[in-house]
Amino acid sequence: MSRRAALLALLFASTLVGCDLGTKEVARRGLLGRPVPVVAGFFDLRYTENRDVAFSAMRLIPENVRRPLVLSLQAIVAVAIIFLLARRKFHGALEQLGLLLVLGGAVGNLVDRGLRGYVVDFLHLHGWPVFNLADVYVVIGVGLLVVQGLRRGPPRDAAG
Repeated sequence: MSRRAALLALLFASTLVGCDLGTKEVARRGLLGRPVPVVAGFFDLRYTENRDVAFSAMRLIPENVRRPLVLSLQAIVAVAIIFLLARRKFHGALEQLGLLLVLGGAVGNLVDRGLRGYVVDFLHLHGWPVFNLADVYVVIGVGLLVVQGLRRGPPRDAAG
């Protein structure tokens, strides 16, 4: 990746993180104790503090162990993505965009968890756990990576 491309990638990822943290702060200040319906019976804005991970997957782990574990895992993911972005060859723009979205989401939730001890969630689709913009980035980013992988096809056999 050229220096210019790396700078643009860093700017894009930083913008994602800034938007995520900004929307969380607006939710924290404006939604405490009162959900705001957006589409009645389907979608609302609802402030929650998530001290776990997606779908409460670590609920059985004590919080004094869970928090450093989750922080460490998120940091490892962020560093791994930065390493992948630093490589020179991508298999398409979708791969690079997907990695940047996952990076922005991972860093947004990492900063939130590091500063507050929890992640602010505020987007609520009824029948689904409450989530935030960083979670949206991660889902879209992983989706783009899957699409790119499917477009590339299976890896070629080294012997063939």
